[in-house]
Amino acid sequence: MPKRALSSLFTWQKILMGLALVMIAIIFLLPIYRLIALSIQVDGSFSLANYTTILQDSKTWSVMGDTILIVLGSTTISVTLGIVFAWLVAYTDIRGGKRLMQLFIILPFVIPSYITTLAWTQFFGANGLYEKLAELFPFSLGSVNLYSMGGIIFVLGFSHYPLVYLLSISVFRKIPREVEHASRVSGASSWQTFRRVTLPLALPGIASGGFLAFLANLDNFGIPAFLGIPAKIDVLSTYIYQQVVGFGPTAFERASTLSVLLGVIALMGTFLQWLLLRKSKRIETTVEDEKARFFLRKSKVIVEIILWSFLLLTSLVPLLAMGDDLFTSCLWG
Repeated sequence: MPKRALSSLFTWQKILMGLALVMIAIIFLLPIYRLIALSIQVDGSFSLANYTTILQDSKTWSVMGDTILIVLGSTTISVTLGIVFAWLVAYTDIRGGKRLMQLFIILPFVIPSYITTLAWTQFFGANGLYEKLAELFPFSLGSVNLYSMGGIIFVLGFSHYPLVYLLSISVFRKIPREVEHASRVSGASSWQTFRRVTLPLALPGIASGGFLAFLANLDNFGIPAFLGIPAKIDVLSTYIYQQVVGFGPTAFERASTLSVLLGVIALMGTFLQWLLLRKSKRIETTVEDEKARFFLRKSKVIVEIILWSFLLLTSLVPLLAMGDDLFTSCLWG
């Protein structure tokens, strides 16, 4: 290729790179700058009065405490479910079509959060399917109140575990089975091999998926608003909304200040992910091994029944709720 053509190619690459940086600055950096600038302004001049006023308010610390508790609880559920399903699909010999199973796993994340929340409230409602199923048992299961801290954590955790699953399953499949065989030959049990070998090697995918679930749980508005506002439980996302709709002379300044605090919590999650990735072990192989490594034998049928029951419940409940709403709207015209 002539030198002139090469120089022209490099010139176009630099131009495209420059345009990309400009677009990133306009789309991402400029809004962040405007948000921070608005939070440190009072009557058009620089001031930290917004931060001092908000941080001296006991309501702010109550909201931040509830936010952290809900995010940590829901992220724990998401990470646990994501690891379990990723390991089962990647390692075991479960039947029923793993591709179809993966579709059901992803559905709770694809469906809008307000639809998911509405579905779960209908499911656990006074005349819902849960109450009808509970009548079949000889003992009392008790009612479930989703309009509570536990209800918010439950729905958020079940809605975002697919993120952990999607980023973990490929890492599980890339772990060389020879390393695990060496651990078993050395006398380690299946649990010890998973804890000391498999889990550390899968940590990059788990940490990345857990971080995305953490962010999704942190900035989610629909679920905390639907379940939390009636129960007078505020998180930062709903509290910011309340500040904006409340108007007033300092509404937007307070909302921007709270948004910066929300960003600080997100940066704390980023730092934790960096620490986990720093200590994790990198896998050199890029080939995914899709063959089963762990055979369930006699417990296969029981595991499959539990697995599919869980997937059908968590995936079809929102779809049935959507279908019921559609049927009702069509019926009443």
